[in-house]
Amino acid sequence: MLSVANSTVPRVHLLGDLKRRCGGRKTVDVEAETVSQVIAALEARFPDVRQAGLGHMSVAIDGEIMTNADYVTVAPEAEIHFLPALSGG
Repeated sequence: MLSVANSTVPRVHLLGDLKRRCGGRKTVDVEAETVSQVIAALEARFPDVRQAGLGHMSVAIDGEIMTNADYVTVAPEAEIHFLPALSGG
């Protein structure tokens, strides 16, 4: 379940393509206890998010970058950023 503005639930910060897929929002507050629940909540509210491949991205939770974080617990006041893979070389 998503809420509009509630500081007692995790907040997802949206940039670039993900921001566009979420209707131009900069942040979305999400009721979730794990990263996989955050992804499911975003996909339920914004179906275009499925095309972004969040499950394949690294995620930063309160500034700590993690990979394979599906079952990582997120605190109620967590700040979450999904990090798309960088290409080039």
